[in-house]
Amino acid sequence: MSVRQAADKYGVPKSSIQRWVSSAKDSPPKKAGGQTSLSSREEDLIVSNLVTASEWGFPLTSMDIRVIVKQYLDRLGKRVKKFNNNLPGQDWVVSFLKTPKQILSERCCMNIKKVRAGIDQRMMQEYFSELEKSLDGISPEAIINYDETNITDDPGVKRVIGRRGSKHVYRIMDSSKSSISVMFCDTASGELLLPYVVYGESHVYDTWRQGGSKGALYGCSKTFWFNEIIFSDWFEGIILPYVKKLPKEVPKAVTGDNLSSHISINVLQKCREHNIKFILLPPNSTHLCQPLDVAYFRPLKAEWCKVLEEWKLNNRGPIMKDKFPAALKKTLNVMNYNNQMGHNIKARFKKTGIFPFNSQQVLKLIPKTTENEGDSQTLDNAFCTFLHELFRK
Repeated sequence: MSVRQAADKYGVPKSSIQRWVSSAKDSPPKKAGGQTSLSSREEDLIVSNLVTASEWGFPLTSMDIRVIVKQYLDRLGKRVKKFNNNLPGQDWVVSFLKTPKQILSERCCMNIKKVRAGIDQRMMQEYFSELEKSLDGISPEAIINYDETNITDDPGVKRVIGRRGSKHVYRIMDSSKSSISVMFCDTASGELLLPYVVYGESHVYDTWRQGGSKGALYGCSKTFWFNEIIFSDWFEGIILPYVKKLPKEVPKAVTGDNLSSHISINVLQKCREHNIKFILLPPNSTHLCQPLDVAYFRPLKAEWCKVLEEWKLNNRGPIMKDKFPAALKKTLNVMNYNNQMGHNIKARFKKTGIFPFNSQQVLKLIPKTTENEGDSQTLDNAFCTFLHELFRK
């Protein structure tokens, strides 16, 4: 419809129609849901902080977002009429998450202990400063990482088909609360070393060693976990044979958690004899700094559940210890085949900033408390205040 036709149809002057058209061209389009409460830049800052908080292990709820926006607006002295006392409604959050090109979504989360949230930029910067010195001149094949995990007898839940409306759907599958501890270690060059299995018993029978990976070692502990004696046996049986293949004058490094049961005078003495630097990770930081914990154990246990479920479909009761070595070997073979083991191991060392050395790989995941300028400073402060209040609880 032309300007003249519109003027004739609605009975208004042509000059008024022209002014309306010109005004519409100059005005930015409004977002769906009414007047825009926050600018695009402010929304981008919120998204950036939410992603950082989530990656750090403290994902926020929709109510958390509403409170943070209120704190941000209050700090600026800005009032939004559509918000009740500057607190956005739930409908605003829904609209915010549905905006075009939005990378956020609501989903279920897994829990980690709150002490892990106690790490900060300063502590991690000190760790990486020392790590850089310790790893200086050490080649990737001489950087070894270790971690201990438990393998359970429970294959976990599985989605099945059942009658609509049924509150409970059961599957006959024998399982128990028993578990077996396994120590894994890998190198920055992409090699996975042999596992060390610990049974929760006072003695290891020969049949409990058969059928597993060639060269794997087995021990026992009533607590199911490693103690100083078993740790020393693992070090001498797994680490030293690998280290001795490397030139003696070449420095080596072994990294792992700081559990007291993983440190002994014997191990430290062996480290001095073989030019090995023993590097402990910062407390409660394995979810950020431990290569095996970051990206290996979860897919490993997913494959283990598949192998265990297959075994239980053909057998009754918990998996027997004389069957465990073969089942674990099958799981590791599947992991090696499906996940391009060497490539993934290198990627884990890179993600944790160990090799190639890059502290920002981890530091970028920790919310910063440094001050920026303008709206960014105010919004960052709102996030930091909210997170610090959570940490103190």
